[in-house]
Amino acid sequence: MSSRALLLYVSAYRPVMERTVLIASLLGIVVNMHAGLQLTVGFPNGCLGLNLVPGDLASCSRAIHGGMPFVTGLPSLEVMTGLLAIVALVSILFFVVSYLAPRYSRWVALARLILLAGAGGLTTYYLVAASDGPGGSGAIAVLTGVSLGLSLAFVVASTFVSPRTRSALMASSSFTPRTFRREAVLVLYLVALTIVLVGADYAAYDALSANNGAPGVDRTASVTTSIAAPAVRASDSGPAVCGYDESRSTVQQYKTLVGMDDPTVGAENADAVTVVEFFDPNCPHCATFHTVMKRLIDEYGDRVRFVFKPIPLGQKSVNQIEALYAAHRAGSFLKMLNAQYERQSPAGLSTDQLVDIAESIGMDEQTLQSAIEEDRHMGAIRLVYQQAQRVGVDSTPTVMINGRFVRADSRTVECMGSLIESAAG
Repeated sequence: MSSRALLLYVSAYRPVMERTVLIASLLGIVVNMHAGLQLTVGFPNGCLGLNLVPGDLASCSRAIHGGMPFVTGLPSLEVMTGLLAIVALVSILFFVVSYLAPRYSRWVALARLILLAGAGGLTTYYLVAASDGPGGSGAIAVLTGVSLGLSLAFVVASTFVSPRTRSALMASSSFTPRTFRREAVLVLYLVALTIVLVGADYAAYDALSANNGAPGVDRTASVTTSIAAPAVRASDSGPAVCGYDESRSTVQQYKTLVGMDDPTVGAENADAVTVVEFFDPNCPHCATFHTVMKRLIDEYGDRVRFVFKPIPLGQKSVNQIEALYAAHRAGSFLKMLNAQYERQSPAGLSTDQLVDIAESIGMDEQTLQSAIEEDRHMGAIRLVYQQAQRVGVDSTPTVMINGRFVRADSRTVECMGSLIESAAG
């Protein structure tokens, strides 16, 4: 087939294939929007909330968060939803142009083919990157990739049909006013159905949040301005009675807060008593409470799981948290955190200072610097921010034991130890 003939053939409107491309794109949008809502409630019933695609918070959120390779720091869910929306819009544009201005349809068709090829390749790349390898979990990326992959397969495979079949398709691809109206009605129905499904999904989530008293997530809020001022400073002398903050609801599914990206110290058993701390490395009270945490780790590290959740209270903390995650991957989290607290200053720590820390603790400086420059762990930072809002964290440090919030005046070695022993039964 000559290049001109191929161009003419690609620009032909084939109803079955065009419907498939549009339906796959719109389905991908619905799936991604639903996945975004599931993220806000911690994926209690699998990656899609229907118990059809299993996965914990770590594996499911890994497919949603984490910077795309060419859009650093932007959650992949937003990137993929945007790509699918563009594919759907170009498909509708191709339908309209094929009838109203057929001489331009070939260029629209080629643009869509390039878009599908690029999006498919980008999805494949991200699926591997987000899953930490081909065998990892990435259900949302898989479904998105399948939608794009099927669309691309239809476009590419259609160029290899026999000449006789090709001629028949070309003959059937011409528009009449009747066929145009029929296709237009179908496109409108599909778009309307997509809007209804997404709207119903959001309405169901809002109703569920209202019934459960769960706070919604403001997706437009900055991760650096969502948490209030630091809480009461912990001291070594405990209160008369140690206890939990009864004014705050217990997080029943607290185990879903613990993901593969979270720095964890101590027992590896998921059934062990779990202590979760939301903190900021530039928070003075967090630095004070860290002395308590270190003593608790020394005493209970063999039977208690300690989970660290860093939240940036200001922009100056973002790079430091990137460094903490990079150190966690290198097996040096506590060393990095201890060093950051020791050098804590009102202005925060510069990249050069963080690199110096990396060198002093035996961590590869280039790995740390590239992680900061590429915002490599921004997805994890955003996820912790959303978790904090979902469970009602409003200050740092905030500490939970098996999902129960510890009172500020009980964050001492003595009280924490007593509460841990009680939780262990």
